[in-house]
Amino acid sequence: MESETIQMEKKQPTARRILIGSIQSGFMIGVSWSFAVWALSTVSFWMAVVVG
Repeated sequence: MESETIQMEKKQPTARRILIGSIQSGFMIGVSWSFAVWALSTVSFWMAVVVG
């Protein structure tokens, strides 16, 4: 099984691999950004509740 997957990876063109990598990294960046925005909004909301 392992040798077959290695052969499949070798057949895969480099451009496609780069495209998949960029999509994965972009997805991770988007997730981290959305988490940061969510955390910031949650903190600001609790600050408003505590101060108000």
